[in-house]
Amino acid sequence: YQPPLNLYTAKIRVRKGFRNMTFADELKKIQAAYPYLTADNLDEINRDADGELENIRTLCTELHNAKTYPVVVYPDFDCDGIMAGTILNAGLNQLGFDVKLYVPDASAGYGLQHEQIDVIKDYFPTAKTIITCDTGITAFEPVDYAQSIGYTVLITDHHQQSGELPRAKVIVDPCQKSDPFPFKSICGAYVAFKVVQTYAEMYMPEQLDAINQLVMFAAIGTVGDSMDLKYNSRVCVMDGLKRMHELVKVRFRDGFFVQEYNDALFGLYTLVKSLITDKKKSLTAESFGFYVVPVLNSCKRMGADMHVAFDVFRNEIHNIDELIALNDERKSVTDNIFKSVTSPLAKASGEQPYAPMAYFIDTPYAIAGLIANKIMGANHTPTLVLSRNMDGTLHGSARSPEWLNYRTLLRDCGASADGHAQACGVTFESEEALKRALESITYYLKEVTPTNKEYVEPNYPTLDKDVDVSLICDFINNGEPYGKGFEKPKIRMVVNESDIYEMRCLGKNHEHLKITLNNGLVFMAWNTKSLGNIVGKQIEVVGDPGLNEWMGNVTPQIIGSLKVLD
Repeated sequence: YQPPLNLYTAKIRVRKGFRNMTFADELKKIQAAYPYLTADNLDEINRDADGELENIRTLCTELHNAKTYPVVVYPDFDCDGIMAGTILNAGLNQLGFDVKLYVPDASAGYGLQHEQIDVIKDYFPTAKTIITCDTGITAFEPVDYAQSIGYTVLITDHHQQSGELPRAKVIVDPCQKSDPFPFKSICGAYVAFKVVQTYAEMYMPEQLDAINQLVMFAAIGTVGDSMDLKYNSRVCVMDGLKRMHELVKVRFRDGFFVQEYNDALFGLYTLVKSLITDKKKSLTAESFGFYVVPVLNSCKRMGADMHVAFDVFRNEIHNIDELIALNDERKSVTDNIFKSVTSPLAKASGEQPYAPMAYFIDTPYAIAGLIANKIMGANHTPTLVLSRNMDGTLHGSARSPEWLNYRTLLRDCGASADGHAQACGVTFESEEALKRALESITYYLKEVTPTNKEYVEPNYPTLDKDVDVSLICDFINNGEPYGKGFEKPKIRMVVNESDIYEMRCLGKNHEHLKITLNNGLVFMAWNTKSLGNIVGKQIEVVGDPGLNEWMGNVTPQIIGSLKVLD
């Protein structure tokens, strides 16, 4: 058994190779399995797409003309909406506007609402302009109402246009049908960032350095809304990560900025340190998705006051502890409901008559999307998770694999569906309407080319157990950031029982399994207590390679799933 590698030994092995393995041969396997990691492809996607968002300069001109009076910012209430609202609140204040951030009421439903416009009128009686962010593209009647009582409505959004456009003064949305902007997979926070950046370029170029810092919020929104990490979204996350690394190292000098801008950056600084860097986690796009996004979304999930999330970036950093507690509660509730609705008893008892296509839940919490995503991830099929309302309607969330535009299919089947193609909110007028829709969906899925609709286990590259993991990590890390549309490569290894030096359980309840090989390589599998009888058998690991650095020692490891091969 070789003890964990120290840093010096790791550097030597990088130069000399590990046990004379030919690294080039192993690298070819990875390149064959993940052709998007070629230098040519990275050069292509590590840049902004050509052109600019349609109407963005017109919108900035309207904003400039409205600068005399307060401007109300109206965001959505998910992570992307929180980031978009924070960008406009901090950015427009820094650009000299009198900004009134309206914190939405998640219980009132998605989007600009007639009733909430009345609240805005009461709260901010001198305001003349409402600018939305991450919402508004389907707000037909509310926009008409707002403008009928004297508001100028400016819409910034990134959702799909549904039918005719609202009659807002100006609309900036890459997914409106008229916009020729070539890359559509950008989030609401990125659109908001481009608005304040373009305004600074047009009217206050001396503020560009300050405004460009706000890309950090757009980066979190990009990950939070699962945008494809290519072109503008990829550049946004790369730039945001670079600036965030600098922020957590030196924080920022707050004497040069308005209070709202300072508060936003200090809130972000504290949040990232609390959730990631103070816990010795790597600051990456993946850590945004795993640690930051769920915490910011926990407010709407658990029915809490949305001020708890928004005000983290308005000098209420103590709210972070409350958000963390809400997220812990959300995890527990989600796991319990998932186990309940997918149990064999639920199907047998008639509690879930439409499984595995649709499931009913009875909970006050807004977690239908999380449950649907977990079920879809397990079954690799389109999934609905719904709640029954008092008026007989059914409301919930839909999730589907990448090969299906479920939002469009649901609309074609008579449902109301808004959101993204593979992740949307959905409403059925009745249970009979659901039955008819499921019949149509079943018929449609039978007509889809089988090779498109069936889940195929990825063909992970199988590497030798003696390959130098540090070199593999160097190659994979060169492709950062990873996320939707640019998935992080996984590798596969198969070892014999005789290759194992030690196998033991870790964790408070011994729920995690750690296997150490004779050559020092470690396999880690979370929530795996035992592999059963492995005598004379082979063990397969599929997962993410990495280097665990602790107390001056570096241990090569693969974190993923383990199974015994027959």
